Amino acid sequence: MNQLMKGCARLGLCAMTLAAAQAANAVDASGYFRAGPGSTSKGHARQCYGIADPGLKYRLGNECDIYAELILSQPMKVDNIEASAVIMTDLWNGATDSGSERLEIGQLFGTIKGVDFLPEATFWAGKRFYYANQGVHIVDTWFWKPGAGSVGAGVDDIKIPVGKFGLAYFRTDGAAADGTMPSSRLHMDWSGIEVNPDGKLRVNASLSRGDFSGGKSGIALNLHHTQSNFLGLGGANELMLQYAQGSANINGSFGVATEGSEVKTWRLVESPTWQVGPLGGQGLLMLAKTTKPAGETKEMSLGGRASYAVSKNVKLLAELGISSKTPPTGGKQHVDKLTLGPAIAPAADFWSRPEFRVYATFGKWNAAASADAANSLPTDKSHATSLGAQFEVWF
Repeated sequence: MNQLMKGCARLGLCAMTLAAAQAANAVDASGYFRAGPGSTSKGHARQCYGIADPGLKYRLGNECDIYAELILSQPMKVDNIEASAVIMTDLWNGATDSGSERLEIGQLFGTIKGVDFLPEATFWAGKRFYYANQGVHIVDTWFWKPGAGSVGAGVDDIKIPVGKFGLAYFRTDGAAADGTMPSSRLHMDWSGIEVNPDGKLRVNASLSRGDFSGGKSGIALNLHHTQSNFLGLGGANELMLQYAQGSANINGSFGVATEGSEVKTWRLVESPTWQVGPLGGQGLLMLAKTTKPAGETKEMSLGGRASYAVSKNVKLLAELGISSKTPPTGGKQHVDKLTLGPAIAPAADFWSRPEFRVYATFGKWNAAASADAANSLPTDKSHATSLGAQFEVWF
């Protein structure tokens, strides 16, 4: 039995055990998974097309992996106190048939709410993703995820005169990015700031510090504006302006703990969603620049996915992505991809899941992109076509 089968067996055993627990103790279950076969033309191994940085790879018909999450939450109530214990297991395999798999506890935390001195606030501690709708689905990227790679504790939803406030402390004993050197981080969240009709602002700040000799400090800032019913198109527009300096990551988590104030990154992210009759979709524009002593790195991502319902259960999908990266050396990297295909789902809207898709993906890249091994692109060609099918569901 290979490692993937063992991982699936363990997930299956977990699922059966937890399903029994759910029936007995009203455990809330949710989850996500995606999986499916694929092949590339002319006898090559399955190929995906993108640049190996956040926001630079469009995912429809372009995921050469298997991924699953199973989240279980046990709610508890005693008098006025509401509490919960949450555990999430996740399975990832970078190949569709066999290869190295990763099965781990992605989240493990508890919450308590309703205490007499702050009845509206929620206290929590543990390992938690800790993001709040600050991602873009079509590139599978959370652009602000302060809980990544650490454990923490904090309090959320403190009512203040304008909006709500949250404060959290995160700690890591080290990771590959910082040479296994310990670091600490303080995260602040000010949300629910009404700034215009149907528009709200969220402000985040993350202060990091390397807790060792030679460790550096850093700061990351995030301004996130959400415009509901954007242009009357039935969706929303997410606009994020971000800045990071020193040992802070642009996504609000830990960066490289030895990097000082000479390292700076800014990023602009805009992502509209829409649903007008049978036509739905999501778009993305991302611009970013990182400055280090070795030079500048510039990144750009422009693309979108559209779905058009031809019946209640059948949609036509199309996704176009244009990505580029210009590092200090090696030249400008450029990758384009286009995916077309039909899908079936329970309803006609863009977000309806589960969704079964059959697709054809066309990828094109330049020599600089294939020369960067992190992008996993063939060096003996500059374009390819992939065919496949995928099932995606969240519940």
